[in-house]
Amino acid sequence: MYNPDEECRAMVAMLKRICEQRGMSPRTVAIRAGISTSTMSYIVKGKTNPQVYTVLQLCNALGVQIGDLFERGDGVSEAVEYVTSEEKELVDCYRCLSDRKKELLRIYVDMLRQYDEKLPANK
Repeated sequence: MYNPDEECRAMVAMLKRICEQRGMSPRTVAIRAGISTSTMSYIVKGKTNPQVYTVLQLCNALGVQIGDLFERGDGVSEAVEYVTSEEKELVDCYRCLSDRKKELLRIYVDMLRQYDEKLPANK
């Protein structure tokens, strides 16, 4: 069964990791989530356990699924960056394309990469 205290600590650790990957401070996430910065501070410091509604707001602010906050590191998932809901939508759209359209999209992406490489370093 679940150990709620342990699960919350693991969830907060994952929350911090995702914030770091996104380059977002807990304060920024709190503002985007519509929760007080003091609530976020208490959550991050482990002084309080968030309610489900708050966790869902944090997920929306970070662009992750709720399950992402409860994933346990198995040696592989720690190296994988989290996919935003927008990125997931793009992957889902890609999967629905015909083989020909997938090939055209690959060509287009390659062209974008080449264009990006030709831009000056200070963009």
